[in-house]
Amino acid sequence: MIRGLINFGLVIFLVLSLLIALAYFAALYDKISDPQFKNLRTGEFIFLGAVVSALLIADYFIVKRFIKLIRKS
Repeated sequence: MIRGLINFGLVIFLVLSLLIALAYFAALYDKISDPQFKNLRTGEFIFLGAVVSALLIADYFIVKRFIKLIRKS
């Protein structure tokens, strides 16, 4: 039961972090295509990019773990 809750939590984390990454890249595209678009300063975009990169790296390890579990079954 605990393992099921952990897997459920990891799936929720995976989905939410992918949604955050999607929103970040959409805002970044708007910022690049229209430099006058002033929702965040460049420094804030760099910081958020680092956070999103860390989330995507964590997602990579979560997916890798799920692939190992599927192959093991």
